[in-house]
Amino acid sequence: MVQGKRERLAQGLDRVRVPEVLFALRKRFWSKHLVVINLHRVNVADAAANVDEGTLDMTPDGFDSLLATLRRYFNPIGLNELRDHLDGRPLPSHSVLLTFDDGYRDNLERALPLLLRHQLKAVFFIATHYVEHRRLFWWDRLSYALKHARQSTIELNYPHPLSLSLDSGVGEAERTLQQLIKTTRALDVNRLLDELVAAAQVPWDAGMERCLADELILDWDGVRKLRAAGMDIGSHTRTHRVLQTVPESEWESELQGSRHDLEAKLDQEICAIAYPVGRSIQARPELCSAVSHAGYRLGFTYQTGHQRLPVVDPYDVKRMSIDRDWNLSRIRAALAIPWLG
Repeated sequence: MVQGKRERLAQGLDRVRVPEVLFALRKRFWSKHLVVINLHRVNVADAAANVDEGTLDMTPDGFDSLLATLRRYFNPIGLNELRDHLDGRPLPSHSVLLTFDDGYRDNLERALPLLLRHQLKAVFFIATHYVEHRRLFWWDRLSYALKHARQSTIELNYPHPLSLSLDSGVGEAERTLQQLIKTTRALDVNRLLDELVAAAQVPWDAGMERCLADELILDWDGVRKLRAAGMDIGSHTRTHRVLQTVPESEWESELQGSRHDLEAKLDQEICAIAYPVGRSIQARPELCSAVSHAGYRLGFTYQTGHQRLPVVDPYDVKRMSIDRDWNLSRIRAALAIPWLG
């Protein structure tokens, strides 16, 4: 209901050109403003038919329109400008930073050509374990198993007994398992996924997973191509587990380990991390210290909203996530009026 009202309001505002007026006024008169936008995948509508459809945020045409809006009304920046701002250098008025999470292959094949055409940069946050070992992201493996299940009811025992019905589709089961993985402390995700595949009676082996990963996920050569094209690279941890659920003994691997992976492959300093699932770490001072100790100067969340400059919390940079169901009117309205995001 609320989403429907926001959609209608956004369309009405766009019809009378309210976002354009606000964009123009902000760019000219108001410098204390930074928008950070996050995406995962840019591809055609059926590109996620076999995996998690929630990561497919925009079609290439929609992304092209978004970039045209950003180029016209905002001042795009990169990681270096934001890092320099922490040291006292002002940002341009009405700044915008574009980011991508995870490390999907279509970032290179679909998004990059459009970024270059519009002369815009983006930051690509890479979950290094999946790139290095050619494994499917856990949420895509989960979705694949449910979509190819040979059972209408799936019984799991780990981490506790759980019965999943697929009679009405996979949506509810997918949400249940994703929430379980995102909230359960010290969960053995691979054990859960192995049990899911077995219970669903889905054919699965390492060779099959590698083929799927090669179709979906960047390899190191692809990451280097993004960097060579002028894009910024950051960490998204190694295994994309929610940091608040990871035992402290494993923080070093997820934080310093992923940074080391990237620096070794790219021969450059990595200064930024995007937290998996985007959950703020501000309530965990010891986790904030671990991120800082790992060598990061910037940490990105999914705490939606715009940054009111000049103050930016370096380890709690807010990002606006674009939903795949949003049309351009909704996106433009959310860019102009944060609470519509």
